[in-house]
Amino acid sequence: MVSGILLKGKRRLDALAMEPGLRWAGQGVLYGGGALVISAIGWQQCPVPAAAVLAAVSPGWKSLAACLGAALGYTLFWPSREGIIWTALSFLLGLALRLGEKTDFFPLAAGSVMIPALTGTLLRLPILTWVIQSLWGGAAGALFFLLHRTREPLAYWSVGALAIRGLMALNAIPLACFLAGAGCACVPGAVLLGLALETGGIPGMTAGLCVALLLKSAPVPASWRRLGAPAVGAAVGMALGHSWQFGVFLGIYLGGVAAAYLPWQPLQQSSGAARVQLEQAARALGRMQRALLELPEERDDHRDAVEKLRQDACEECPKAEGCRQRLEMDETPFRDPLAFSCPRTGRVMRSARRVREQLRLVQMQHHRLNEYRMALAQQYGMLSLYLQRVADRLPLGGYLGRIRYRVAVSVRSRVKAKVDGDRCAAFPGLGPRFYILLCDGMGTGAEAAVEATRAVRLLRQMLTAGLPPRFAMGSLNSQLVLTGQSGCVTADLAEVRLDTGQASLYKWGAAPSWLLRRKETVKLGDVTLPPGLTISESGERVARLSLCRGETLVMASDGVAFGETFSPPEGIYPTGALAELLLKTYAAQGEDDATLAVIRLEPLGKTG
Repeated sequence: MVSGILLKGKRRLDALAMEPGLRWAGQGVLYGGGALVISAIGWQQCPVPAAAVLAAVSPGWKSLAACLGAALGYTLFWPSREGIIWTALSFLLGLALRLGEKTDFFPLAAGSVMIPALTGTLLRLPILTWVIQSLWGGAAGALFFLLHRTREPLAYWSVGALAIRGLMALNAIPLACFLAGAGCACVPGAVLLGLALETGGIPGMTAGLCVALLLKSAPVPASWRRLGAPAVGAAVGMALGHSWQFGVFLGIYLGGVAAAYLPWQPLQQSSGAARVQLEQAARALGRMQRALLELPEERDDHRDAVEKLRQDACEECPKAEGCRQRLEMDETPFRDPLAFSCPRTGRVMRSARRVREQLRLVQMQHHRLNEYRMALAQQYGMLSLYLQRVADRLPLGGYLGRIRYRVAVSVRSRVKAKVDGDRCAAFPGLGPRFYILLCDGMGTGAEAAVEATRAVRLLRQMLTAGLPPRFAMGSLNSQLVLTGQSGCVTADLAEVRLDTGQASLYKWGAAPSWLLRRKETVKLGDVTLPPGLTISESGERVARLSLCRGETLVMASDGVAFGETFSPPEGIYPTGALAELLLKTYAAQGEDDATLAVIRLEPLGKTG
């Protein structure tokens, strides 16, 4: 029961972690909160610059979160000013190195050493104090650099030890012990986390955590290992340290039990990410099944047939103006022809036979379409159930792909109505994949925006679940065909590989795109029919390209009129400035909305 509850909670957290907004918020809390906690670490009643160095080494916007956390921590925990000075100088150092594209090891390490030394000299601190602080800065800079660049396991355990040492300084002893017990998954981790507890005033915990880790592989029943090993390890550590504290024992025990029932192997390839992807795919297919089962109400074809019969049979009758039989005509000519009589009964019967035959064909078509929908809904339901069962059989874990590039995307729009009928989304996919999706709803206004939003949401769910782009766009086409929404939206999708710099462009009814190189421009794709018109053949067009040599990809809706020859502006522009300039220059004067996306790849090492 306990294992099931923990596994279910872990799966929900993994699913939430796939949401870009929650992921960014979690990263901000992690970097800011981590800097706040680490800033509490001190040496002989003096702060150390470990939290400030994190502001210099952290990549991108995370450096700002680390800077704010470090500044707040130094203000709250220390009366001296050097912590604030370290944080400000470290943030400026990191910003300058990123702007100068010098974010390699030696400039960061040198800056991490020089900032405490310079601050100590200006504030006239004792030589030994600022020397120790400089050593702390250099060690922290090297540690955080390894953490972000190489992902070495020892770097993770060392950062965890720093966090536990900060919690000990804040007197959050039970929480620190819980994290130490939960993170004890290998011998180096047990040693580093145990040393962090011992330097915080709890002796004997290194040996205790190592004993608990060894007992997890003892030849006893699993329940004994899970429940007994943490208790024995905590008791052994407290006995060796001659320090008996109930909070320490409870924290180590609960952390070890949580780690036993919810195992995790940091920095190792496993199947936790695959589990999340399968569950998301199952949910997406389940939503598509429900959409197909929510059929619209059946049309009253008999009422339309009676109205058509009146028009055909009574159109040329001279007495049709005030004819009582015409006004009272119902379904009687179809059910019982002999019960109906009028001056032109023969003409009415012939028209009734013709209309009845048309009605039969229409009903057969409706019945066939309903059968198709129900069959497809059944397949979606079976596939969704199958994927969920496969996900339930997978163990936990995660997969980390090697990312070598980052994507710079800038989107600009010009709206003709109150609501933009174009929708653009940029989001990470499975592994080293990144997607930029542009959907143009038919027409303008709220109705076009609804169709474009629905298409973007459906494609995003399938792509983040790991479906290949061709299958995802084919599923969108099938959905539009079966729901009778043919041609209501276009799809323009770019899949970028962040490990190789290669890209694939998938178009279905979308306007052509342009690849901007140093000396030439290349037109990609032609205008084709939008999805939803046919299910017998594939309508998407695929183009393969490379963005790893400084090329720029421009995607646009049909409200942007580039023409057959496109001459980009001279010079090198940032993606945002280039998007604004192109939209201002080439936006059409018609009534359609205009949206333009500029995509460029940048090496990860140059941007921090």
